[in-house]
Amino acid sequence: MGKLKINPAYAGKVLTKDLGYTVQRIEVDKIKPSQYERIFKMGFTEIFETDGREEKETTSNEEATNGGGITQPVERVQSVAKKPRKKRSNS
Repeated sequence: MGKLKINPAYAGKVLTKDLGYTVQRIEVDKIKPSQYERIFKMGFTEIFETDGREEKETTSNEEATNGGGITQPVERVQSVAKKPRKKRSNS
């Protein structure tokens, strides 16, 4: 999905859609840019204009490359020293 922008024809309108389990009411002027993708996935596609470009999703399984050096293997990971437990007394 490319960058989403609000269609000027829908500016200032209130849209209502039946989602099956609930009725969703959205005021187009109150939508924040951080909410665009979530509202688009809910089915309110007519509100938005897309630029047609696909954004590349980042994956966590790609190896990060170092700009000019060699990545060193991790030899050992430090951990916090455990404290000895105090014995309970029955007093």
